Amino acid sequence: MELSLPLPVAYVLGRLEEKGYAAYAVGGCIRDRLLNREPNDWDIACSALPQEISAVFSGKARILPTGLQHGTVTLLLEGWQIEATTFRIDGPYTGHRRPEQVSFTDDIEKDLARRDFTINAMAYSPLRGFADPFGGQEDLKRGRLRCVGAPVQRFTEDALRILRAVRFLAQLGFSPEERTRRAIFSERELLRAVSAERLTAETGKLLCALNAEKVLREYREVLAVFLPEIERAEGESWECILRAIGRLPACLPLRLAALISFAAGGEDMKENARCADSALRRLHYDNRTRETVDFLIENREAPVLETALSVRRWLCRAGEERFFSLLSLRRAFSLEDMAALEALDEAERLARDAIRQGMPLSPGELAVGGSDLLCLGVLAGPQVGQLLRLLHERVIEGSCENSREALLHLLEREGWLQSD
Repeated sequence: MELSLPLPVAYVLGRLEEKGYAAYAVGGCIRDRLLNREPNDWDIACSALPQEISAVFSGKARILPTGLQHGTVTLLLEGWQIEATTFRIDGPYTGHRRPEQVSFTDDIEKDLARRDFTINAMAYSPLRGFADPFGGQEDLKRGRLRCVGAPVQRFTEDALRILRAVRFLAQLGFSPEERTRRAIFSERELLRAVSAERLTAETGKLLCALNAEKVLREYREVLAVFLPEIERAEGESWECILRAIGRLPACLPLRLAALISFAAGGEDMKENARCADSALRRLHYDNRTRETVDFLIENREAPVLETALSVRRWLCRAGEERFFSLLSLRRAFSLEDMAALEALDEAERLARDAIRQGMPLSPGELAVGGSDLLCLGVLAGPQVGQLLRLLHERVIEGSCENSREALLHLLEREGWLQSD
């Protein structure tokens, strides 16, 4: 069996082989290629030492010494970023995360033996064919996730592998081999040793995966080790959350908002939003994601849809992206309520009509600005912003067009400016 490789990857492999080194594309890129998925990146394992890799590609590629202590050199070639790493054997691990030291080898099978799962422990070379000593291809065919060697040992070495296992189940729709499944649960407390940033990265991929609903149902207590807020939703509330996640688009803030909608354990959405924000801060989520999730949870049941004017006001308050995300979240939690769905559809229609008609979503989009008001004699200071907000409200409610002439006329008519 042959795999097609991108030309830059084939070039790197071929040049290393020409210089007398064994070289393979390795890991996730091979897994994805065999699954007819496009790899996110390409990694190469070879028998050349880092300084030898650098010598082979001197003048041929830009060379970055990104991980020399672990044998890794990054090659920048024709817009591609390819990591080339010497075959290695990991020493004892510290802190359930990284090996204390590594030693280099010329044996690809020893390199593959240190990896997490059989489906990631495969390598391919156009010259040498497949190296698959642990049956990764067979596991791919069977839709099975299995650790290389003893699962408890693999997870004890690097606790992040526990969450990676759950993430792969969600992304690939695979089933775990029984020993691997048991170890995911028995070793889950080790996740407390993993940094917030790494937990967040893996959780985001899991939540946006096709099978997130199923995996969250089965592995809730694993994620609860570092996100205990998800255990506060009970019974039908938890099932409602799971169904909502399955209905939502693969958008991280939306699915996060659904997952921790009941972060405080009750029906008070403001309190839930406050607790959710605390959880997201603890996991070092960025400000934009936190603010979006907070807004979505706090307003999940707010009276957005009472009138056309309220829809326009909410659209301006939230902004286009957050407003439609809020409708998506409410729709996902209301699928059995036909009246609520009809109201949501109407709100979306009204909002899209307003956008299509050019309604300004903020005072900054008015046909007049602060500089215009200053030229008309308004004193610099808070009054400028107050007048712009008043004008914006009149445009939103439909009593004034968003044109310079109409807005200036309104200012004079209301006595907010003195006419000559």
